[in-house]
Amino acid sequence: MTETHPNECDYMRQCKLYDTSAPYLLEDMYSCNKKTMTFNSTIDSERRVEILKTILKQCGENVTFIPPFYCDYGKYIEIGDYTTAGPNFTILDGNIVTIGKHVIIESNVTIMATSHPTDPMIRKAYYLYSLPIVVNDNVLIESNSVILPGIVIGKNSVIKAGSVVTKNVPENTIVEGNPAIEVGKIRIE
Repeated sequence: MTETHPNECDYMRQCKLYDTSAPYLLEDMYSCNKKTMTFNSTIDSERRVEILKTILKQCGENVTFIPPFYCDYGKYIEIGDYTTAGPNFTILDGNIVTIGKHVIIESNVTIMATSHPTDPMIRKAYYLYSLPIVVNDNVLIESNSVILPGIVIGKNSVIKAGSVVTKNVPENTIVEGNPAIEVGKIRIE
């Protein structure tokens, strides 16, 4: 491992490049991996919820995640009440990921608060950057969609299947495609 700056966690939260080989980051990730492996191998749904609450920073009431679920650290993820996630839900949580209430996340969705820099020399040194992500209340994210770092999805919006969200989504908006573009509005009556 390389010598690391003692504040890599601070760099993560400050949206600066950070060294992923920092021993304490690796320890946090390994600890989270053990918990997610236990979650993913547990059949009893009530026990899975108990385990999920030990993984996440905040886990609302009546939250349902269908295994398998994966995240890097867990302690940067906040989930609101009545949120559900289908199988193969992945959160790369190098920064705060906030998911509101009554959010439906279908299968094979990836939320990436963390990504690699484009400069190959920086990438080669195992540095990453991270930006917070917010998914507001009553959002539907359909299967095989990807949410990139720094995105805010407005309340009541729909991300259609297979979309790659590269820009913020206003509330009451339907987006689709790669990159995701607005294809409709939702009328709230």
